[in-house]
Amino acid sequence: MGIWQSIRVRLFGVKDPEGDIPIMRHHRIDSSGAIADDSCAPAEAETAANGQTSALPDSTNKNEHNSSIKDIHRILFICSGNICRSPYGEVRLRQLAQRRQLDWQIASCGTLKLIGRSAAPLMIEAAQAHGLDLHSHRSSAISTPLLEAADVIFAMGPDHSREIVRICPNAAPRTVMLGTWLATPKHQIDDPMGKPYDAYERAASEIDEALERWFAQF
Repeated sequence: MGIWQSIRVRLFGVKDPEGDIPIMRHHRIDSSGAIADDSCAPAEAETAANGQTSALPDSTNKNEHNSSIKDIHRILFICSGNICRSPYGEVRLRQLAQRRQLDWQIASCGTLKLIGRSAAPLMIEAAQAHGLDLHSHRSSAISTPLLEAADVIFAMGPDHSREIVRICPNAAPRTVMLGTWLATPKHQIDDPMGKPYDAYERAASEIDEALERWFAQF
């Protein structure tokens, strides 16, 4: 068994992906890792009519999101270093799943490919304020096997979705921009790294809100 296969087994409990499964997605990711044309425009895009920043539209047809809870077994969160946003998302969704007695395997990794690092101290502090524990977290690197094994992949921003699709093109339809599930949708859950505590608290609160809204569909 190769090293990444071993990691996949450790994280997800499977040796081989079970094939493509349609997922619940709020905005479609195209083959380049960008938001597809039939989804929303970039958060910073301005409307031609009035010059004001346009809000990202909510999904108008929930029927297009054709997954059900039984289709989902393995979920992967991805950010940059895997020491702030994605590990927080991992532990928050695990808590939500446990409350519903769902046997989901949930993991996280980072595009910077940092391995074995602890969560950022201020992220640990913010997690504690939200009733979560990140003390035992150690960072992992993004890889093709992890992407192939996941039924749902949450990206924290456009850079991450592009890297996901660059590494594993067939992951595009399984990738969700987490920020688009906020009540006021956006494409990026901002990276708090190197910023004051308030930025970590804001990231945690946004991840909570987005995941609760996504999870409420099931």
